[in-house]
Amino acid sequence: MGYGMMHHSMKKNRQLRITVKPIRESFRDIVDHIKQREKGIPVPTPLHVLNFTDQSQLFSALTAKRMELLRHLKKAGPISIKKLAASLKRDYKNVHSDVQLFIKLDLIKTNKAKLVFVPWDSISIDLSLAA
Repeated sequence: MGYGMMHHSMKKNRQLRITVKPIRESFRDIVDHIKQREKGIPVPTPLHVLNFTDQSQLFSALTAKRMELLRHLKKAGPISIKKLAASLKRDYKNVHSDVQLFIKLDLIKTNKAKLVFVPWDSISIDLSLAA
């Protein structure tokens, strides 16, 4: 798939920014950020960034049903996938598949008790309409 996660140091307010950029542009942003830090230039508080290389990949991964799952899970807090599926009135197998994708994308985490949860305080999507 054409997405990638860039990890930065985190503060108490855990923020995730989802972007849509060609991979070359995404790497250029990382290099620019590193160069600024090396020169001692103040840079904005680092965020986690999940980048998709095009809009079709973003919309394929973040469907309306999956976003509903994410919002529901954020409100519910740590929960089993089985209980999550039941509370969403969705098939367990489909919810399990969605949760596994979100774990791979780092949108959802699992705790020691094997319960799933959303580790982010906020998630924003930066989507440019430029060609």
